Amino acid sequence: MIAGDGSASFLAKGWPYAGYHVTIFSTGEEDVLEGPKGLGGYVQFYPVNALAEAGAHVDTFTNWHPNVVVDRELITGQQPMSAEEFGNTLIAKLNGSSN
Repeated sequence: MIAGDGSASFLAKGWPYAGYHVTIFSTGEEDVLEGPKGLGGYVQFYPVNALAEAGAHVDTFTNWHPNVVVDRELITGQQPMSAEEFGNTLIAKLNGSSN
């Protein structure tokens, strides 16, 4: 059950990252964390849907596995399991390496 109308249309207007490839918590990962057996609440909309509605190309991977997506200047990680890969990618980008 999703609270609210499930829409994140407020993101879509003029969002500077429309057209970029990104990653975020997958819907399956969010679902596990919702409700009384998770964090106790429900999301108003799923991030995958909201970003897609805003114009992003969302690339998720197997739940709870590292996934980092780089598109131009934007680096995104799917969830905390991506932290090490995200950090290495960020450092390489700051050092001018193409990773």
